[in-house]
Amino acid sequence: MVKKQKTKKEKTKIIDYLALKKLVGFFYIKKIIFQLVMDKLQFFIKEFLKSQH
Repeated sequence: MVKKQKTKKEKTKIIDYLALKKLVGFFYIKKIIFQLVMDKLQFFIKEFLKSQH
């Protein structure tokens, strides 16, 4: 009985870990995409300002 409870707890721990890993991965990818977009925007703004002069 006690052993069964322990394995169930461990299983939920693993599930929580995987969910956390997925969430971290998701935010990490979002951060990278955001960084790329910002770099592109800065480049376009620079080019735009250059062409204005």
